[in-house]
Amino acid sequence: MRERLLIVGASARAAAESAARANFLPMAVDQFGDQDLRRIADLRTCERFPEEIPGLAAELPPAGFVLTGAMENHRSILEVLTASRPLLGCSLEAIAAVRDPIRVQAILKKCNLPTVATSSSEPIHTSGDLWLKKPVRGSNGAGICPLTESATPTPTESFYYQKLIPGISQSGLFLASAQSTVLIGVTEQWIGASWLNANPFGYAGSFGPLQLDEKTQRNWERIGSALGQHCGLQGIFGVDAVAQNGTIYVIEVNPRYTASAEILDIAGDGQLMRDHVRACRDGKAKTSIRLPSEKAHAKAIYYTPRDIVVPCGLEKLFFDKSNESGIPRLADIPIPGTQIKKRHPVCTLLATGSNRKQIRSQLKRAVHSLQKHLTCNTNQEVDSQAN
Repeated sequence: MRERLLIVGASARAAAESAARANFLPMAVDQFGDQDLRRIADLRTCERFPEEIPGLAAELPPAGFVLTGAMENHRSILEVLTASRPLLGCSLEAIAAVRDPIRVQAILKKCNLPTVATSSSEPIHTSGDLWLKKPVRGSNGAGICPLTESATPTPTESFYYQKLIPGISQSGLFLASAQSTVLIGVTEQWIGASWLNANPFGYAGSFGPLQLDEKTQRNWERIGSALGQHCGLQGIFGVDAVAQNGTIYVIEVNPRYTASAEILDIAGDGQLMRDHVRACRDGKAKTSIRLPSEKAHAKAIYYTPRDIVVPCGLEKLFFDKSNESGIPRLADIPIPGTQIKKRHPVCTLLATGSNRKQIRSQLKRAVHSLQKHLTCNTNQEVDSQAN
């Protein structure tokens, strides 16, 4: 009998598919209730996120639960959940440790690793350097702005400040146990991609797995081991960083199933969630992980440039399953009639190819078709409402 596994987060589809690939029976509580998630999981959609999560989770059968997007920012919700079912992932104490940006940089410094200037108070003297103002409870780049500009905080929001490091945005994915921390793979992150209508610092997708030279591989492994050892991490966790002239500068740690985990799972043996559960439950992690280098994979998150109403037939634009035909797969497919505000995510495109150039070309053609479909049908929807 397949073991049940509960996925909890703002968007649970990617982690739920990973669970299904590893032969779990996924259940999910998420914010969107997308069509493709409904097909594979026993789903509860959270209209008031995250306040409703505990009550919705209580409606589902007993099972361990796994965290995905933004749940690391909601400790009070996690405390309620862990009182009734086991958390398969980093402990609440470990989550708090790695979500403290000052503490993370202190650990890196202690381990003789590169650090990024980070402060809990607004820096007075910046010596001409550009600093960023970041929400402490941020996710996916939301709310980040240059220090010279003003963000729009909520009444309870707090910020920290971090020097902007120019370079290539990357993300390392790790699997930790009590004995070791293993590097699963590294991806390039697409931040603020204008062709996807993303906000300037918004996460818009990933490409990978990147092929690393020995020195870079060792540097990433040192980062993962330092954080895993000093913070008591277990299972999957991600490290966002900037690569600059061969040096890796850690920006943020995500103690959960990350957005880039999906393409590394697809690139590998499809057992990432099984490896995660085993590391958390039995303390046993793989000693090494090798990802094939023949193909590359990517995901692109399409954000709408204006307010829209999701039309019917969106899923028919592309294949809704993995394919080798050069046509990206559509994922995170919203329910027809859903109203989506400007600069909010509409759906995800998943692509496979032999190289970065080929995949970018696939995705840009797909985005053009997507924009055309949404523009045409949204205009029709507006006209029908006006009449």
